[in-house]
Amino acid sequence: QALDTLAWMAVALGIQLVRTYPHFTPALNHDSFQYLSAAQNALSGHAGYTSLVHFDVERSFGQIPAPMLTFAPGYPLAVAALSVFGFSSTTAALLVSVLSMLACIPLLAWASARLGLSRSACNAVIACVVLNGAVVEFATFALSEALFTMLVLLGAVSLVAARTRVGASAQAAWIGAGLAFGAAYSVRYAGLFFIAGMALLLGRHLIAKHLATARGYALALATSGTFVALGVIRNLLIVGNWRGRDEMLVSTSLVDVAVQTGHSINALLLGTGTGQVVALGTFGPKVACLGFLALGLTWLAWLRWSSDAAPAVTVAPAPEPSTVADLLWLSVAYAACMVYAGTVSSISYGSARNFLPVLPIMLLVAAATLGRVPGRTAGRNGPVWPAAAALSISLACYAYLNALVMLRPLVDQATAV
Repeated sequence: QALDTLAWMAVALGIQLVRTYPHFTPALNHDSFQYLSAAQNALSGHAGYTSLVHFDVERSFGQIPAPMLTFAPGYPLAVAALSVFGFSSTTAALLVSVLSMLACIPLLAWASARLGLSRSACNAVIACVVLNGAVVEFATFALSEALFTMLVLLGAVSLVAARTRVGASAQAAWIGAGLAFGAAYSVRYAGLFFIAGMALLLGRHLIAKHLATARGYALALATSGTFVALGVIRNLLIVGNWRGRDEMLVSTSLVDVAVQTGHSINALLLGTGTGQVVALGTFGPKVACLGFLALGLTWLAWLRWSSDAAPAVTVAPAPEPSTVADLLWLSVAYAACMVYAGTVSSISYGSARNFLPVLPIMLLVAAATLGRVPGRTAGRNGPVWPAAAALSISLACYAYLNALVMLRPLVDQATAV
């Protein structure tokens, strides 16, 4: 699978190079300038400060530069670290995003192998990430999404390692998971939702009396909690509230948030292009993508449920159920916290960025679950190839719809008012 991984990394890099050609500069939006300003201030010895005093919490200091609290400082610090090697801040911002998304590919390949996925399943998971339009867009933006997604995936992969190892090796993996999720919190405050997910998993394993696993999650929580404690203490010392952001709360109905969540998931999985690209039509491919996906999954479910009555067959290696379940619960916890935040806070909600971090994890969960179906035939119940064909057509439609996203012109979104 090493050659497959390298090939997919080359494909991903090629797409990103084509996306940024000919200037090879990142796309920018309003938040990008905050990050770039904070990076430049870090280089001048004012780490965690911004010269773009826009939000109320930064304006309250009455000075320029002012402490940057609306955004977490991790991404600007990463940009500043690369700038030390002679890159401009915009080039460094692009490199952080591109390299972060490229790093997701070997992480997915490694996790796929540990979860017992076949080579074709592993390639399908990576393809869904590499060919995803939102992934490509954020890989070429001067924004924190790519780095955040990579750190979240690193944390999830570390959990897989911890659950499949023993002794000191497992303990190191638990600490690695805590470090990854803690660093994710330092890049985007939403990383706190994954830490909450680990707390949920700690409770789950305590109730189930899986004491060794519970101790591992406690170790991971303690490690990630260090990052959270440092962030909270900084915010309390500077502005007197633990969040650091404006204290204004909003009240958005759950129905409205549910609709926006649907828009977010649609943009993440089946997002469409703009301008003349829309004329090519997207309704049919969307229906085909979802329809063939449902058909393939239904066929696989039938084979799985009826396999007990069939003769012995070759079965793909099955993942350890509780490990996959933990990844699922981790993603569910993040999604639930994100929906809650959408109802009570003034965050930007309803775009692909909200659920981008859980996309790689959920793809691993789906592939690991499907990997438990019969690998060749199910006796009198029929072959598996119709499901493979349906899923392949669905993947082709998915690739087409996401290619439309990649065809969007690379423009400075900050000028689009």
